[in-house]
Amino acid sequence: MATQAAQVSKELNTSLDLAWKALTNPDVLGKAFFGSQVQTSWKVGEPISFRGEWRGHKFEDHGKVLAFLPPRQLRFSHFSALSGLEEKPENFHIITLDLLPGAKTTLRLTQENENDKPVDEGMKQELTKNWSAVLDGLKDVVEKTYGRRSD
Repeated sequence: MATQAAQVSKELNTSLDLAWKALTNPDVLGKAFFGSQVQTSWKVGEPISFRGEWRGHKFEDHGKVLAFLPPRQLRFSHFSALSGLEEKPENFHIITLDLLPGAKTTLRLTQENENDKPVDEGMKQELTKNWSAVLDGLKDVVEKTYGRRSD
């Protein structure tokens, strides 16, 4: 059973289609994910990896693409050795990126841990802070790369 660990949202001043185009561009996604190099085919069941440096530590995170539903949702499993945990199924988490249409496109990121252990408040705050930084980066890159909505 998965446990929701964090959920953050950000309004993007761009269209749903342009937000999807940005989100599925590995270069754009990588810039937002702490400047990492993202490699994936976006095919369900295929690998996804993030390589880079965060807080002075090199990392190579990885997982598998679980859902690719244009132009609404990306979902992938994710493991980071920086967590200090052993690489086993219950130490992976699931990242879901949902795009919601409206006057502005809303990007919602949800992290679910692949275990039923409760997430303490300090960890929730840290995860929320980190994922908020990722969404801030995505907003910045999306709006600069693909333009702002003009309507």
